[in-house]
Amino acid sequence: MASFPGWSSLESVARIHAWLEITGIIVLALLLLSQGLAFTYGARKDVLTATAELANTERLRKEVADSEARHKTKEAELQQQLFQTDMQLERKIASLEAPQAPRHLSSDQQQTLVKALSAFKGQKITTTAIIGDDEGDIFARDFQTVFASAGWDQGTHERVEHQFISPTPVGVMVAMNEGEADAGRIMPSVETLISVLQQLGITARAELLVNPQVPVGEINLIIGNRQPAP
Repeated sequence: MASFPGWSSLESVARIHAWLEITGIIVLALLLLSQGLAFTYGARKDVLTATAELANTERLRKEVADSEARHKTKEAELQQQLFQTDMQLERKIASLEAPQAPRHLSSDQQQTLVKALSAFKGQKITTTAIIGDDEGDIFARDFQTVFASAGWDQGTHERVEHQFISPTPVGVMVAMNEGEADAGRIMPSVETLISVLQQLGITARAELLVNPQVPVGEINLIIGNRQPAP
């Protein structure tokens, strides 16, 4: 038969029995406490895990919402740009399709030209337009009227001269004899005509063309095609 410490003494056995009962109770209490704590911490862990998952879900939802908002803003900006571009194209197409009135010298422009050019009465001049440019021909006749009023000599030219020029000139240009220009003999009438045309906005800049075919002492006014619309 097994023998344990205090086994032979009633007092020892009773004392050991009591301690074992107390120890059992303590162990049981600790076991119950550990189970309770394990349940509590387990529940807390689940709560924290669920809270973290919820926060992550909210963050993702916010990122998606912000991305959609940025996308909508960008889409609205692109739509506005497309709308403005469409409007510009429509206006440009309308301006190109609309018939343009022929160029004309206004009454004020004619008076300014006549006043400035009258100081050079007798100046010989010819007016040239491009073959096939009816609009340019009409504009050239306005200048012929001005030259006649200023007393300039247009010779026997009752009509505008028409020539084929390559490349086709654009706008209004003043030409004189190349040799005279190279020699520095620029006539005051030429300088005045070029200056007034620029002042009136008929030409963009003061520019003189030289041509050996223009007779010495004469001026050739060239009416090119209409300036293309911007």
